Amino acid sequence: MKDLFELWWAFYFPDSVRRDPSASGTSLRMTYCCLVHLTVVIGLFVCSKLFIVLLIPTFATMAKEKQEQPAKKKPALVLFASNRKALFNYEIVEKKEAGIVLTGSEVKSIRKGRITITESYAKFMNDGLFLINAHISPYQSHQKNLKDPSPTRSRKLLLHQNELDRLLGKSQEKGLALVPLSVYLKNNKIKIEIGVGRGKKKHDKRESIKKRDDERRIRREE
Repeated sequence: MKDLFELWWAFYFPDSVRRDPSASGTSLRMTYCCLVHLTVVIGLFVCSKLFIVLLIPTFATMAKEKQEQPAKKKPALVLFASNRKALFNYEIVEKKEAGIVLTGSEVKSIRKGRITITESYAKFMNDGLFLINAHISPYQSHQKNLKDPSPTRSRKLLLHQNELDRLLGKSQEKGLALVPLSVYLKNNKIKIEIGVGRGKKKHDKRESIKKRDDERRIRREE
């Protein structure tokens, strides 16, 4: 602290004044320096008060508004096809979302709802997982030279390798099968939901029918 004071003293006062503080003009200069420092201190004090009074409430309001902002809604799914038969015949124990390799005309047909997956299933073949026997109606194109692919051709499904490995293991377990559950549009891309299904027994199917009838009766009563 003493060194700081000496540095301040040396900055404001020449050698002659420091040797003789009673010299002419010393008191005036000391008074001027004190006023300058006092002004700086008062300015810093006022600025700190303004910061506390004005900016901190503003920051608090901004933080509160950010917390109160509703969560962004997930993009709505557009359903093109569902497989109720699979839900009736199988107990779904696991689900995976996959992409599909499609031609341009198939994409257009699916967007018009011209796809059926009731009799389809998923199967591992040479180089991946394929959708078998799903029916996509040919797209009515004005360009007659374009040939549509077979409506029931096998179509490759796109998943991450770890998901493929898991589904491959499940498909090899006794009593489990890979069945498509639905086809839909998500983030402007056509997706398919694949379920790992365990075949239901007759009494399980009867329970499903009874539950479905009860739900219909409740809806009619409402």
